[in-house]
Amino acid sequence: APKETMKDFFDKNNMFSDASASFDYALRNSIFLTNNALTEAEQSTLKSWLGLIEKTMPQPMKSGHDHASSLLHDFDNVVQSEENILKNIEPKQNDEWSHGCSKGKDGAGYTCGLWSLFHVMTIGFVEWNVGSHDRISSESVSEILRDYIEHFFTCDECRRNFLEMYDKGRFNREERLTTDASGETIEDWKQLSLWLWEVHNDVNVRLLQEDFNVKKFKPPSIVQEQNARWPHSTECPKCWLDGGGWDENQVFLFLTFHYWPKEELLTKPKEELTTIDAKRLAVKTVRKDEELSKLRPIEGRQNDTISIFYGVALSSLVVVLIVIISRRKSRAKHQRQKSS
Repeated sequence: APKETMKDFFDKNNMFSDASASFDYALRNSIFLTNNALTEAEQSTLKSWLGLIEKTMPQPMKSGHDHASSLLHDFDNVVQSEENILKNIEPKQNDEWSHGCSKGKDGAGYTCGLWSLFHVMTIGFVEWNVGSHDRISSESVSEILRDYIEHFFTCDECRRNFLEMYDKGRFNREERLTTDASGETIEDWKQLSLWLWEVHNDVNVRLLQEDFNVKKFKPPSIVQEQNARWPHSTECPKCWLDGGGWDENQVFLFLTFHYWPKEELLTKPKEELTTIDAKRLAVKTVRKDEELSKLRPIEGRQNDTISIFYGVALSSLVVVLIVIISRRKSRAKHQRQKSS
């Protein structure tokens, strides 16, 4: 991934602000769609969603973390009315989304910010699992996301499309996401981010096709569909392969760079982002109770083995030299005695 420029810094801050704005908007406008208390299914979904948000939000989105914690603390009352939700969160501070998200349209930007929230959450899920013993499985996170969209996403067509895609297991969801949190590794955890990225790009292509259809254009070309996917090849040349596929490690690296504060990453040397893929993928969870911070990269263990080998070899060489020198001295002394 490239070094973070000032533009990246401001774009990332806007992204965090947009994600926070959508989370806040959803709490105020999408949880209670009737005057009744939430159903049991809605209560269960909301509790799981808030618990996930509480665990996976970075420092720039601390308000989201704090709101989730406050709502969970008073959850039995919160699920009774929208008024009780509003009592537990701060007065609305951010009314709008960035221009990059809203495209300059008043009141627009909610869905864009919500996608950012989802992506941040999938990267935060990896970071949480690296730093915590209370790990979450990738499939349970995807199920929480699915249920949240089913119960609280107010765009009917968007909701139907997502649920159909999810329930059919598209993009190899069932093969890629697992239920065993204790047995998963970083390699497993990153699949959630990549799966959601593929889902999002599929939505982008479908929206492009629908737009062309409404305007009575010819169907978009392969090149036009590729340009609808993110990141563009100019943004991340290493992400895309010549044959049209992508490099998972590079895409995950790009997503991490885009959706998480560099200074908060637990899974990389803070000085050099470009080494994150090589070093984080080498880390394996050997025992469920073993802290990842105590594990060393495979490269480090190999270096230790090489060092030990050379140390033993050097010691053996020294011993051999001592023996040779000792024998030569003994032979020379014997010859002197013989000549005398």
